[in-house]
Amino acid sequence: MDAHPWWQLHFDEPLPWRQYALRILAHHTGQLAITSLIASLVALPLVAYHFHRITPWATVCSVVLAPLIWITMMLGFTKLFLAVLSPLLSHLCSGPLYAIGDWVVHLTEKLALLPLSNLHTASPPLGLLVIFYLILTAAAWAVYEGRRVPRVLLYGLLVWFAFFLWLFPFAKDYGKNRACLEVLSVGHGCAVFVQLPDGKVICFDAGSRNYFNIGASTIVPVLRSRGINRIDALLVSHANIDHFCGVLDLCQNFPVAGVYVSDRFNRPEESSAFQPAADVLLRELKNMRVPVHRISRGHAVFPAGDSPEDYQLEVLWPPAPGGNYKLDENDASLVLRIGDTRHSMLLCGDIGPVSQRLLMRESPARLKSDILVVPHHGSVGTNRPEFLQAVGPAFAVISSGFLEPEDVAALQNHLPPCRLVSTWQNGAVRFAVDPEEIQMRTHH
Repeated sequence: MDAHPWWQLHFDEPLPWRQYALRILAHHTGQLAITSLIASLVALPLVAYHFHRITPWATVCSVVLAPLIWITMMLGFTKLFLAVLSPLLSHLCSGPLYAIGDWVVHLTEKLALLPLSNLHTASPPLGLLVIFYLILTAAAWAVYEGRRVPRVLLYGLLVWFAFFLWLFPFAKDYGKNRACLEVLSVGHGCAVFVQLPDGKVICFDAGSRNYFNIGASTIVPVLRSRGINRIDALLVSHANIDHFCGVLDLCQNFPVAGVYVSDRFNRPEESSAFQPAADVLLRELKNMRVPVHRISRGHAVFPAGDSPEDYQLEVLWPPAPGGNYKLDENDASLVLRIGDTRHSMLLCGDIGPVSQRLLMRESPARLKSDILVVPHHGSVGTNRPEFLQAVGPAFAVISSGFLEPEDVAALQNHLPPCRLVSTWQNGAVRFAVDPEEIQMRTHH
């Protein structure tokens, strides 16, 4: 009788123990790889739709991690069983269990650094998902009936995957020759990006107090969905983590021409709220070789266009360090005005009454804007009615987590007649700024 290939599992022939062990290992590894591959492909559309990512290395990672996870589970069950007999015996399992758990975490983090291990995307069209699962259902029904899967279904799956890859990352074309401003819904935090008619992309803040990774889970997929593949300027208004915790994710996923912070950013002599997290941010940006520029009132973010119709970026606040007053981190926030001769947008960080009063005194004519991202997440207590009246926006956006309805109503009373929306109630807010009009669209 001919010997079976070494990778096939058979018990009817004598083998050296090494070949037998290899055969068992190859058999179970192959089963695990096939099962993981099928599971990954079946779940791929749902993962892309709900979690905005595709993980090409998922099958390889599952095979690599499976032995450690199996040992962890067995040790865990053993520890539970021994706990019934003797707490002392149960305690002996703790060391190996924790050590292997640490290995799993460490190995997972290393695997996550593989090239193309985590591709961000926008949600694919719902109709594409429906077609995929209808094909799978038809194939499963054929198997259930004891028949072979029709070739037309197999060809359909191949065509579907080709179409899926062709559409990836499902970027939406919002048109050119106009400016677009989008305020993302990130809970208590701020993440704003602006696309200018000439193609430049400006991000203003990228952070949140949410407990998940807001950069990788929300901001990066949205930018991908807009067809954005580079960032020309990334501004951090001030050194509060709910405004910058997603910055490193952006720098890891996009070429960033430069990060801009104020001259007063996280300086201990200027603020009592000196934050070690902001020091980590600056150090990591240096390690990533991303240029960091300190700017203050009057500095240019990048050279303005030659035509007066081109959009200009004006830094209105804060002034350079020094002077007769000190500013805390909130009042030292960058205030950026983006506009041309027809329309403008005002982004204010977390400035409070002190900075608002000084801005009205020193730059009253430059405050007037069509779109206002309301300072300090729409806080009624820190927004002066006269400042909001001086801006006189047609649209005002609150970037925040939960807000009491009465607080929103109070802020509306402080504003001139305008359309007030919040990311908490309305989801992400997008403005398309044409020369003739401004169109607003909310996610909800």
